[in-house]
Amino acid sequence: MKTLTQLKKDLVKGHRLLLIQSRPSHPFLGRERYIHTIDSTGIYLNTDMELVRKGSFLKFPKASELTYEGDTFSIDSGYGEILTYKIIK
Repeated sequence: MKTLTQLKKDLVKGHRLLLIQSRPSHPFLGRERYIHTIDSTGIYLNTDMELVRKGSFLKFPKASELTYEGDTFSIDSGYGEILTYKIIK
């Protein structure tokens, strides 16, 4: 299992994240989004890398809220929901 530090290193601007598991009504379930901007607290995701606006924000979790193996990571959202993403390079 990989760590939060490794996840932060593996997330690179221009790579994509695919939300593969969440509640069925999640608006981005099954959709790829580009990593637009990375800062110390999280990443901004957008459906189009060419757009100027940053898009939605995914906050980095506490290490205890993260499971990361291979190219897939899961985050406990804190609202009783687990979000699972696949990193696409």
